Parts: sequence; C-alpha cells; structure tokens
Amino acid sequence: RDGRRWDLELPFVTAKGNPRWVRLQGIAAVADGRPVRLLGAFQDITEKKTTLLEMHRLNEQLTRLSTTDALTEVGNRRMFDQTLKTEWARAARRGEAIGLLMIDIDHFKEYNDHYGHPAGDVCLRQVARMVGQSMRRGGELVARYGGEEFALLLPGADLDDTRRAAERCAQIVADAKIEHRASATSAWLTISIGAASQAAAAGTDCALLVEIADAALYRAKRCGRSRIEY
Repeated sequence: RDGRRWDLELPFVTAKGNPRWVRLQGIAAVADGRPVRLLGAFQDITEKKTTLLEMHRLNEQLTRLSTTDALTEVGNRRMFDQTLKTEWARAARRGEAIGLLMIDIDHFKEYNDHYGHPAGDVCLRQVARMVGQSMRRGGELVARYGGEEFALLLPGADLDDTRRAAERCAQIVADAKIEHRASATSAWLTISIGAASQAAAAGTDCALLVEIADAALYRAKRCGRSRIEY
C-alpha cells in the first residue's frame, strides 16, 4: 500500500503439487499515491532451506541428547543444574521459593546383584517414571542426579507443597509393589527422600538448596531408609 519493500521466505506449492520453498522479494510501484503494479522476483531456495531445517532439527536433537539421561529418558545432571540456576533467578525476581526432592532407591546395589543389571535398568526407568507422576505443576523437572539418585525440582513450592510432593512420590513407589527380596528394609522396593524448600534471593547461591535437600536425604538413609526427612 505504501511502496515498502518486502523480503519473505515462504513454503510454496507448484501447479503440479510439488512443495517448494521460495524467497520473494519485491516492491510496489506507486503512482499518484496508489500502487499500480508489483515488481519483484521469486527465487527457489528449496535446497538451501531444506539444509537449514535439517541442521536445525539436528541441533535440537543434539541439545535434547546432551540434556537427557539416555537410560531413563528424564533430564540428566546437566539439565538439572541449568534449570535450577534459571528457576532460582526467576524465583529471586518474584520473591518465591523453590522446592527440591533428592530421592535415592534403597539398597539398589543389592537389587542389581540379586536380579541382574538388566532388571536394574528397568527398575531405574520405572522409578524415573513414577517420580514424574508425582509432578503437579508446569515447570517442574525430574532428573537423574546420578546412579540410583533422582532429583525433583519444584519451582514455586513452599515446604508444605514440597512435603506433599514427597509423600505422593513415596506412595506411588510403594503402590507399585516392585519386588526387592535383597532389601534389608522391605520385601518391596522403597525410596528415601530428602526434601527442602528455600526462598530464593538475589546474591544467594542455588547450591544451598541442593545442600539442604542432600543433608535431609543423608538423614533419611542413616535413620533406616524408606522415609522422608526435611
């Protein structure tokens, strides 16, 4: 309408139904304040665009692989660390708290020794899925923290919210009734949980939240396992 140039990349279908990508550049010729014709050109950029889209897909796949635990398909330690920093900064701006569960499968070495490593891998995938089932809010993250240990990050959760999440998680695992005859705690698979919630503040290190939850997990394991400590 006003003679401004344009430069667009658009999906295009030919008269024969072939999908292509084109670059469209043009300008409207204006006479007496009115556009009278369009001047421009189409350029077939299908090959270039296809290559760029494939590179974008591969980059996304690489990013996903670098932040996903290959066995359990939940976040890995790198994903957890990145997300914790991001959520901590966001919570500090909003004056909110962040909850964290550190979860350990009780007597997992004995489980592996008794049932075999393939069964142990299945067990890890099952627990990862069950921890994920305890999530209730968008933005929450379950990650494999290392070995048989998982972390559940709960942005915006105060201690009561965190406690309820821990109880849901423990109950889901208990209800699954996964046999663990080599356990010194129970005939069924159990988990120990260290739970913590911390008000985020600018200038404070998010590692403090991990330290508090990890200390609670240590107490849970020291006090007999199959329990939640805060």
